[in-house]
Amino acid sequence: MIDPLVVGGGKRLLRDDGVVRPLRLIDSQVTTTGAILATHARAEG
Repeated sequence: MIDPLVVGGGKRLLRDDGVVRPLRLIDSQVTTTGAILATHARAEG
């Protein structure tokens, strides 16, 4: 299960219009409890 969390300010990354916006994985880490912290950015193009 993935629970997305968007933090920070600026333009909205996720909107309520239903349009799929491609993302690219920038970094990922596994915590000591086994949770995966994945950092994404908007894909170019």
